[in-house]
Amino acid sequence: MTENKTQCCSFNRKDGLLEMKKIFKCGLLATAFTLLINVEVPYAQAMDEYEEYRKILSSTDYLYYTLYDIDKDGSPELLLCNSEFGIQGSIQVYTYKNNGLIDLGSELYTKYSLHAYEGNGIICDTGGTGVYGAYRQYIDQDMIKTDDSWILDYSYDPFEKVKSYYFQGSEISEEEYNQIKAQMIKLDDTFHEVTDLIFLQDVEMKFKQ
Repeated sequence: MTENKTQCCSFNRKDGLLEMKKIFKCGLLATAFTLLINVEVPYAQAMDEYEEYRKILSSTDYLYYTLYDIDKDGSPELLLCNSEFGIQGSIQVYTYKNNGLIDLGSELYTKYSLHAYEGNGIICDTGGTGVYGAYRQYIDQDMIKTDDSWILDYSYDPFEKVKSYYFQGSEISEEEYNQIKAQMIKLDDTFHEVTDLIFLQDVEMKFKQ
């Protein structure tokens, strides 16, 4: 899978701490913005975390993985999925906190793609014939939860030949809907085969520099 060019991470070791900067180019409606997160992560914790993730990748039956900081606490989660035709279905999520690995289960679900979110969360797709939806899932109390207020909906009535668009419970125009869709940054290209540890090793090497 190809490299994701919409996300930039830089790592600097300083005084036993890791300074991590993440830049996400995201947007809602017609407003584009850049989110900059500065987090200091203990170096030893970072090494322990990636060692635990490495163990999972060496034994899992899942096909693909990626790292994405869902709750933006500076400690990226490990996401695992099985689909060979895009990032679809239930996605297993692990996180590392308080010097231990936490299994967040497979409540994270998408039918088509995953998208970056500027705060605590990740945007998941769903839908079917004539229907599309996108909603936010996030981490709270070591569980994956769904935000019922962040929902993007599209539907088409073939009998009335009417298209309807909604965002956060309010009806919006087709133009506004397309603007939101255009600014949703897919994370699909960040997934790698679980046997390909180069991605994980590259991140680990940046920690060690």
